[in-house]
Amino acid sequence: MATFAEVVIRPWQPDDDDAVWAVLQEGSHSNINSTFLLCLKKPVLRALGIVVILIGLANGLSTLALVPCFICGIGVIYALSVVSSYVYLYSSTLSDIKDIQQTYISNPDNHFWVAECDNEVVGTIAIVKRYDPDIDAYSSTNIDDLGSVLRQKKIAWLRRMVVRNKFRGMGIAKCLLNESLEFCKRRDYHGVFLITTEVHHAARSLYSNVGFELIAIKPYKYLKGLVIIKTYEFFLSL
Repeated sequence: MATFAEVVIRPWQPDDDDAVWAVLQEGSHSNINSTFLLCLKKPVLRALGIVVILIGLANGLSTLALVPCFICGIGVIYALSVVSSYVYLYSSTLSDIKDIQQTYISNPDNHFWVAECDNEVVGTIAIVKRYDPDIDAYSSTNIDDLGSVLRQKKIAWLRRMVVRNKFRGMGIAKCLLNESLEFCKRRDYHGVFLITTEVHHAARSLYSNVGFELIAIKPYKYLKGLVIIKTYEFFLSL
């Protein structure tokens, strides 16, 4: 068990379920604005905006007349960002959280931790054994001999790293990460794999700082492709 200031990193307990869900829910909702701003910066939306302006002007509409169209368009994009957050929370993506005991605790190679501050759960992280990685997807990586490492059965998948908004910037995420990596070493894992997104700038920086290397960038489609976010896959050899 590790401590950081007034924060304690401890194993998940059955009565933590509601608190864990609240942390994950807040984490998802906190990404809505970032996702919205990210979507606004997408080249395809900029191009679409230019096309709308040109069509409107060609049909004799004034710039002022086009303003309501842009406001509606921005509203739709924000609504899609909100819906994406709820889809993430209530789809099969978080099915593992419905039974943490079975997914993470019953197998000694898996685990789930919470960060607790003043008896309040403020963060989470989990490790689960990863099976059958897609070796070919990483053939171009510059990590030495990554293919042979990934072919080992003992690869950990780091998941559910979340810290509540008001507790960010205190080093809790790093403490959670260190605890999970120490566990992986004790369980004789050969390496740790994780996926994050372009929305999570601070997380990507943290992973890079502790030695994770970027091995792939892939598009992830929400709502049948209406919202597309880049995912970043990282790997750390142990």
